[in-house]
Amino acid sequence: MKRPLVTTVLAILAAVALATGGLFYLAGSAAGTQWLSDKIPALSGGSLEWEEVEGTFLQSLRIQGLRLRLPGVALDIEKVTLDWRPARLVSGTVQVDLIAATGIGIALSDSGEVDPPAEPFNPADLDLPFDVVLERLELRDIDVRMDGGPSQRVEAVDLAARLQDQQLTLGEIGLRAADGGLSGNGAMGLVAAMPLRLDVQWQWRLSEQLLGGHLQAAGDANILELDHAGRGAVPVNLRGNVLALLTRPAWDLAIEWPDFAITIDQSTLSVGPGNIHSEGDLDQYRLASEGKLTYEETDE
Repeated sequence: MKRPLVTTVLAILAAVALATGGLFYLAGSAAGTQWLSDKIPALSGGSLEWEEVEGTFLQSLRIQGLRLRLPGVALDIEKVTLDWRPARLVSGTVQVDLIAATGIGIALSDSGEVDPPAEPFNPADLDLPFDVVLERLELRDIDVRMDGGPSQRVEAVDLAARLQDQQLTLGEIGLRAADGGLSGNGAMGLVAAMPLRLDVQWQWRLSEQLLGGHLQAAGDANILELDHAGRGAVPVNLRGNVLALLTRPAWDLAIEWPDFAITIDQSTLSVGPGNIHSEGDLDQYRLASEGKLTYEETDE
């Protein structure tokens, strides 16, 4: 009785090994990748399509004319590049050297579906059974439309990130658009207290005025300290704390600004010095302000 059982188990293991080996062979060869790429769109029910695939799924992949359709989301990408190291899966790490995409069109609309009530955010739920290393994410030429409105264009997005030992590290954050952009770095612990650190520099042109600043955030979900130093035409500074971020958000914030002037057409708006102080939560809060505001029209 034992010999037939052992033979059956060995036969099942051999079949699993052959199937796994066959799948890796297909994914690791150009011909096999092409065969799989022809099957995937049909399996997706037509929601995922592409025009051309080059390379292999297990090393370097190039996709032309990617098209994704989901309720409320339409995504079109001219070219996608993926370079990763599947051999590192053995050590429990998803190692991605590069994800690059150019010519990205994103259209968002009302799907008509009613979302169920959201569960309270718990950062520990993001803990994965493996590490993730993204050496480089490069997105170029992005157009975003919402509900058929005007297109919002972003020239470039850059990101480098690591998720290891319940720690999410953003080594680089970058966004560039025609009117400005931002750059920085940060980190967040995927535990209940959610320790957080963020350092961002930004600038933006609004009505011919260049705005900007340096934002720093440090602390955790219980007490998060904010410090923003304003620059440019509207140098607004912000300091204070955000409290109980994940349960009952509250704040104690002070905003202040020196004398500055904004010119709009033939008029000048002089502001400051002044300040605003606010403390409270979403149910009740206090707000106090003082300062001065002067409006002048320039004679032709």
